[in-house]
Amino acid sequence: MHAPAAAVAAVATAVVLVAVVSTQASPVRVGDNPNTLLMRVQKCDSSDPWTLHGLWPNWGFYCNKTKFDINKISDLQTTMEHEWMSCPGHHDSNAAFWAHEWEKHGVCTGLDEHGFFQTALHLYEQYGQDGPNICFDRSYNRVDDSQCGEAIAKADALPQAIA
Repeated sequence: MHAPAAAVAAVATAVVLVAVVSTQASPVRVGDNPNTLLMRVQKCDSSDPWTLHGLWPNWGFYCNKTKFDINKISDLQTTMEHEWMSCPGHHDSNAAFWAHEWEKHGVCTGLDEHGFFQTALHLYEQYGQDGPNICFDRSYNRVDDSQCGEAIAKADALPQAIA
């Protein structure tokens, strides 16, 4: 490789590395209104009742690296086994699914782990049968679903296991 070509290749590699690092390190806005949260409910089978899939802040995901600790939600676990379960074939276990939801979405809400899951379960009890998409403001008040329009469109385009 000639010196100019090697220099161009080195710069291109550096640009790609910087782009990858910067997209992983900063929160990403995912919806129309960054002051909203989308609660997504799911049916593992069309005849099943709605269950909670997640509560997703539209102002970002992977906001920090706080790891899931199942011991922090031990008092919620029995309820979560029925109301917030992983669909078969999508995660190794319910705990793996909850870890994903906490580490991708929950860490961005400003709530601690217990508060995030407790709040999501409370909202699900109130609004879950309105599914599959329910929109809230940052104070967890129900708002018109059009406020979460882009986030809903993105969620509808994803397989349940990815979101």
